[in-house]
Amino acid sequence: MHRWQHHGSSSLPIRTTLILFFLFSTIIARAEFINLPNPGFYWSKNSLNQKIKKFIKKNKINPAQLSFSIKAHNPIKGFKLSHNGNTYFVPASLNKIVIALAAVEEWGIKKKFTSSLLVKKQSKIKNKQLNGSLYFNGGGDPVFVSESMWNLVRVFSHSNISVIKGDLVIFKKSFKSKIQNANKPPKGDRAYEALIAPSSFNWNSVTVKVRASTIGKKANIIIDPYKSPFLEIRNNVQSVAGSKANIQIKRLVEKKKNILIIKGKIGIKAKAFVAYKSIINPERWLGSYLRVFLKKRGIVVKGKVKIKNFNTIDLWEYKKLAEIKSKPLPLIIADMLKFSNNYIADMLSSQFYNYNLRIKDIFQKIGKPKQSAYFFNPSGLSRKNQLKANTILSLLKYIKNHTYAPELLSAFSIAGIDGTLKSYNFSQSNQVIRGKTGLLNSVVTFAGFVQAGKKEQLLVVWMFNGKAKDTLKALNWRRKFLQLLVTK
Repeated sequence: MHRWQHHGSSSLPIRTTLILFFLFSTIIARAEFINLPNPGFYWSKNSLNQKIKKFIKKNKINPAQLSFSIKAHNPIKGFKLSHNGNTYFVPASLNKIVIALAAVEEWGIKKKFTSSLLVKKQSKIKNKQLNGSLYFNGGGDPVFVSESMWNLVRVFSHSNISVIKGDLVIFKKSFKSKIQNANKPPKGDRAYEALIAPSSFNWNSVTVKVRASTIGKKANIIIDPYKSPFLEIRNNVQSVAGSKANIQIKRLVEKKKNILIIKGKIGIKAKAFVAYKSIINPERWLGSYLRVFLKKRGIVVKGKVKIKNFNTIDLWEYKKLAEIKSKPLPLIIADMLKFSNNYIADMLSSQFYNYNLRIKDIFQKIGKPKQSAYFFNPSGLSRKNQLKANTILSLLKYIKNHTYAPELLSAFSIAGIDGTLKSYNFSQSNQVIRGKTGLLNSVVTFAGFVQAGKKEQLLVVWMFNGKAKDTLKALNWRRKFLQLLVTK
């Protein structure tokens, strides 16, 4: 007999066991990402760099018009790839990432915005009649929509008032930071250019639906949520045979009233035509609908809708009869990022205690203090905005390690699921793409987090600033680039 058969404590079997265990573990570890079905993979710097070069060459992209920066985190070896990473590019809506960060650092994640209905303290209520006016005090809620107004009216109905003998007064207040000139109408009538105000309703935009009726007759115009005396519709749309629609909508303003001129043709087999138009006079817009909502609840306003300049120090003169709170800030930020909502970005930014200092603070925290000088517009509509891909990459890294990282990460659009990335449905079960997209004429961008496999995450920034004629091509390039990152 060999001596090792008699002595279990001998070093030989222990050494052999350790060697075998190491070899077996190595095989299993390699099998995890080589042989198992859909296990994910790890990029090397060279392999990803070569693949991107081929991508640029194949699609005939002008390298000078492209900027990207990628940071890879994996168990083998992390790395960074960058092209024009320190060159200033127009980021479009990637600016909203900065606003999302600024908002949670301004208020935290418990922040909610309050809207309320007030009466003067000396007002009397007798026989279900309010002997005075009803006042709306807007709290700058970026998502005060039809449902919000219904809830506010429902709460107010508990006050046992069915007649308001006075006026319906909407407080007009100023924001802390001047992001927009509230007295200056937008250049166009598109919804993404809507004015902002502390007292606002339905993103200060109107939804118009056009449906055909019978051939030769005018089409049906549907206003969501309702028609209002503040909004005049001039219907010049004819119903015709076929399934095509050719409709134009123009907004005019006459005597403080919004007028929509709708003209064209729509086939009786065509789908409903839907358009969104911004409005002016946000306070009067809100007041006209609040009056309608009150009436539908059986509450009549005898007076007129009026606008009153208001200062918070005058609040002691009033008592509150009803109030509602918005959804929490993280959900509002998600609405902004997932659907690239310019209105929400401007509404949030306007309520920072000091907008300029808050933006500077964000860039200082990521080690890019000079960058704030090139940050002009919160929503990203301005082409004066300039950001570097490497700066945005630092923002993503800061978000990933932030105290409120779960809330911030969940606010990004998820490829194949929601938001502006919903149509990007090419990722596999263990791959996730979270990000923010940006789009202007001649500008196409992306910034976010790409989970290429189970154990590899890429921080990705991609920006194209080229010619207007290449915008549609660039949208396709962005899609292909993200698909490249999750395809070995």
